[in-house]
Amino acid sequence: MMRSRLDPGEQGYEIRGGSFDLKVLTLGATDFADVIVGGAKFTDCEFRMKRVTKTDFNFDATCTNCDFHLPKRVANRYMDRPVLESCRFHGHFVGFDFGPKFLDKYLLGPSPGSLRSCDFSDARLHLCAFYGTSLAAHTWPDWPHIYLDYTEGATWTHKLTVSHVPERLKIIFGLHSDGAAKETRVRSECIVSVYLPDLEVDPEALWPLIQDVPQVWFPGKAEKPLATPEQVAAVERTNEEAARELASKRDRLAPFNLAYRCWLLECRNAGDAGLELVFDSSYLQKRVPEAPGKVRLFLEEGRAFLRKPGGSEALSGAVEKFMVTAAVLEGDAVILKPHRKERGQVVIDFATCAARDENERPLEISRLREYVNHYWSSGEDPA
Repeated sequence: MMRSRLDPGEQGYEIRGGSFDLKVLTLGATDFADVIVGGAKFTDCEFRMKRVTKTDFNFDATCTNCDFHLPKRVANRYMDRPVLESCRFHGHFVGFDFGPKFLDKYLLGPSPGSLRSCDFSDARLHLCAFYGTSLAAHTWPDWPHIYLDYTEGATWTHKLTVSHVPERLKIIFGLHSDGAAKETRVRSECIVSVYLPDLEVDPEALWPLIQDVPQVWFPGKAEKPLATPEQVAAVERTNEEAARELASKRDRLAPFNLAYRCWLLECRNAGDAGLELVFDSSYLQKRVPEAPGKVRLFLEEGRAFLRKPGGSEALSGAVEKFMVTAAVLEGDAVILKPHRKERGQVVIDFATCAARDENERPLEISRLREYVNHYWSSGEDPA
């Protein structure tokens, strides 16, 4: 049977209960947020998302045998409230949460949603979490998707976090590790999807490292040819080299990443082919009184340039209104990006870097990181 359109009103949909069969709803079609509440029931319907900023699928409803369409890549949405049974999903879903995500004692609204017998095979699912369900309950897109099964805990991730898998994947494993218990509103038992190309990870290079881990699954895993021990060893060597290179880049960037929100005040010659950059870090003292008011970075064999669209010039002396908002690598050079584009970018070449406080005392980068982490974890600025 054909579906017919159920158009929104001038202020979007306002559905407060009721039953709907064979309808096509276009969410986000107006300048108003759509309202679907009251346990409405949709059967054999289709939901289309028109404008990402004006719509959501996280409504209080029961959807049976329905289709959900995304017009483009959509990220970081909840679908923990609707009851979804035998539904189909189309499009690029990133960071979506499906099913009863929150623990019962933290539920403030309607009963938690659920997920049963759904078909995701026509979707791309990256970093999506599925709660209160199992891998066997649904149809999934195949390789190069992988699915991390935390439904029976996460102790299995330890083996991979200390192995030679790419760092980006280790971070994902770490988010669900069985470390120190923390108070949380979210259930720990879930399934997490990863679309490997979105991580810029070569799927075939990863395969030898996950082939023997049952909790890393995809539909065609049982039929995929196993890598030989020689292939496994070769991939481990390659990833080990990549990890060392990444660690080297992180170490080179670390002092400058910690200068986020600091004002670059001065660039001065420090003698013997050295350069000193002086940053105002007094913002840290609002929450961390023991933090230094200024941070001085001494750069051995250092050179600094101010780069603007019209060209570059050597940076020397006082620097005008340059707050650091990002630090990136361009080859071996560190690029400092400011709060306002017209200030240009500071390009820094150096051999080694050492930090000092305003009293010229040595300042370990690890200590500076503690100050910064304390600042961001300590809440609002004091009055």
